Amino acid sequence: MVPFFAVLIGLAAWQASSVLSVHPYYLTYYNEMAGGSERGYEIATDSNYDWGQDLKRLWLFTEENGIEEIHLDYFGWADPYYYFGDKRTWLSSCDAPRNGWIAVSASFYQGSRERAECDYRRWLPIEKRVAAIGNSIFVFHVEDVEDAR
Repeated sequence: MVPFFAVLIGLAAWQASSVLSVHPYYLTYYNEMAGGSERGYEIATDSNYDWGQDLKRLWLFTEENGIEEIHLDYFGWADPYYYFGDKRTWLSSCDAPRNGWIAVSASFYQGSRERAECDYRRWLPIEKRVAAIGNSIFVFHVEDVEDAR
């Protein structure tokens, strides 16, 4: 009996540690067997992962890093103008690639693969990501669009 309870307590501690490690980004939680919270967007998108919950955190990131202009493809209901004013320009996956700071919601990044000509991966490979804001918004900095392809 003792080994059973020890295993049970160990598993419960692991689960608690796993959930607490994603604080405060609970919506994006995926356990380690599913790839972890950082890779949850590969399994599920839309309201299963991304509600646009990290727009304010993206704004804080731009303020902390002195970013004067950012191209944004945002999945959410909050009005980006409230935070960014005129320093935000809209972006769509089918737009021509751009230089500068780019922020793309995980849902739109993953969903863009449905049409090869509109896939963000064609010029924003995930390994070139500068930051993941709360796991749901990916930030890139492109200095030369031709080099990004």
